[in-house]
Amino acid sequence: TVRFNGQQLFRICDENTHHHHLVCERCGKTVDIEPPDDEGWIHKVAESHGYTVVDHTLEVFGLCESCREEDK
Repeated sequence: TVRFNGQQLFRICDENTHHHHLVCERCGKTVDIEPPDDEGWIHKVAESHGYTVVDHTLEVFGLCESCREEDK
């Protein structure tokens, strides 16, 4: 799921591959991105707050190239 403009959007993803998303805040375009080889920082942050990581999702929000071009 992705939260977008106060809505929660659902997207079907391949459950067999671990990936993250880039999400355009304006148009909602979403791109799958490969995670880095070392995601140990997630476990370190969780552990510093007393958590054990079971699973995670990561969505990075910004403006896609098309929406940025509209602003010019």
